[in-house]
Amino acid sequence: MPPEQFRWTQGEEMVGRYEPADAKHFATCFCKHCGSHLPWLAQTGKAMVIPAGTLDQIPPSFELVPEQNLFWDSRATWYQFPHRLNAYPTLPGKSIACKLAP
Repeated sequence: MPPEQFRWTQGEEMVGRYEPADAKHFATCFCKHCGSHLPWLAQTGKAMVIPAGTLDQIPPSFELVPEQNLFWDSRATWYQFPHRLNAYPTLPGKSIACKLAP
């Protein structure tokens, strides 16, 4: 997202930033309290990278759909496609698994 469209609403003082010395573009931000990944400004200054897990809701007029898998050849050997796993509305044992579409 363009940096001018991003603003922190609270907690900006708790944001830590890490920039590997040999990286041209990559940086990352994290919560100094819990370590959660947070949005970060690319080293170029041209884009804010927003980890999907930090969103409480889909922003208006924003279609959030996974488009690709990156670094596929180096995925964990135990990785399972999500559609192959049981899905539960709450916790296993507290709810019945849902059937997911293939």
